[in-house]
Amino acid sequence: MNKLLSESLATATAGVSLLHDALLNQGVSTQAVEWSPPLGGKDLHDVMADQRRSVANELALSKMLNSGAVLVDVKPASEALNLGRGEFLHAGPPIEWSRASGPMRGALIAAMLYEKMADSAEAAELILEKNGVALEPCHHRGAVGPMAGVVTPSMWMFELQDPSTGNKSWCSLNEGLGKVLRYGAYSPEVIERLDWMRDVLGPLLQVGVRAREEHIDVRAIISQMIQMGDEGHNRNRAGTLMFLRDLLPFMIEGGTSSDVARAARFVGGNDHFFLNLVMPACKLQTRAAENIPGSTIVTVMARNGTDFGIQTSGTGNEWFIGPAQTPHGLYLGNYTADDANPDIGDSAITETA
Repeated sequence: MNKLLSESLATATAGVSLLHDALLNQGVSTQAVEWSPPLGGKDLHDVMADQRRSVANELALSKMLNSGAVLVDVKPASEALNLGRGEFLHAGPPIEWSRASGPMRGALIAAMLYEKMADSAEAAELILEKNGVALEPCHHRGAVGPMAGVVTPSMWMFELQDPSTGNKSWCSLNEGLGKVLRYGAYSPEVIERLDWMRDVLGPLLQVGVRAREEHIDVRAIISQMIQMGDEGHNRNRAGTLMFLRDLLPFMIEGGTSSDVARAARFVGGNDHFFLNLVMPACKLQTRAAENIPGSTIVTVMARNGTDFGIQTSGTGNEWFIGPAQTPHGLYLGNYTADDANPDIGDSAITETA
């Protein structure tokens, strides 16, 4: 008969303290052995051995926790980000047309049609193939963009500010679901919606934001919406409705009834609308931790449909880039993983913060 289970056992744990603590909590005597796996490579060893790291990371975390985010304005990207004609921003780390994924290419074609830099998709592709426009990551200008994240000079942007640092961040207005530029669509209905957002929705939001005596506290709304079931990335229903509640009276006072009615239906019927306020709020939180020597806190995670890139506090604007991965998940209809594109978008800033 095996006497193992009938005799007193002597236990030992190695590595993380989780197992050791769990045994102690159950009244089991155990011996902890301090051990960790060897570091893989000199670079990682140097980072982990950096005496500045612990204090620097504490400072970075403190700055992030003390940050805030209020909506201060809504304005065109040409004004907010000093974008000129032929300058487009995009999600993720830097990329050129030749390496761009299908959704990114579609979004850039839509941008060309929207800005009237081409009169057909074919003409737009020819210009893009010849590098006829300047492409730059949103993050390089303190902005963020969902999915393809393409921003053009005529698009209206939310402008948020961190009262504790004065930093600002921007994000375009959310188009809704279905056929939209950020997914790579460029059919006439996509361009027509963008035209309406430029001519009606953007100016109406600007009127409402500027008419308020106090700025809308986006971070406060985020705190409330999380307690109401939202998680700030794929579900933003409560946040969207709270935002509409805070802004709608001022839009009514400053706009025509038909325009306000359509804008209210558009915002209220788009549960993702507030995502484009959560993202720049999170960008402000990570910006507060930027450029702290020795800190390894990640301040950016972003994908462009081809590459996945990160930035860290202590290394400033330097990108560390690897291949974007294709998520495993459920697919609509008869679509499968073979139809999927690698991950794309700056919205991972919501997880970074």
